[in-house]
Amino acid sequence: MKYFIVIFNLLLFTGCITTKVVGGYDVYGVVIDDESNEPIEGVHVSLRYEAVSMSSNNSKTVGNALTDKDGRFYIRNRKRRMWGGTGELSGYIIEWPSINYRKTGYCKTGISFTDASIEKYQNVRMKLKKKNYCL
Repeated sequence: MKYFIVIFNLLLFTGCITTKVVGGYDVYGVVIDDESNEPIEGVHVSLRYEAVSMSSNNSKTVGNALTDKDGRFYIRNRKRRMWGGTGELSGYIIEWPSINYRKTGYCKTGISFTDASIEKYQNVRMKLKKKNYCL
């Protein structure tokens, strides 16, 4: 009986976990000030994939960069396998990453595209608002 329960649980939960290969393209762009339209140096930019299964959060930050004096950043985004659920209550894997921006004195913000394509992640233009204008 004990073996039956173990085998039953393995079969049950095996259908709830999946893997997906994500990435394989580089992400780059520029960060500018929302008011002045000038580039912002020293913005911390991170690239994150979301993946959740019934038993754990497998989300990963896969790359980081700091903007240069021209506000430009570049993050290499190699192909990688993510573990997650198959949808609904078992979890999910989002195949397109979110890009998060952070700098002291500015609102922390991030973007992800609902109509994503590799082109959208290349030559990204992000405007950051001063801290006193955060919602």
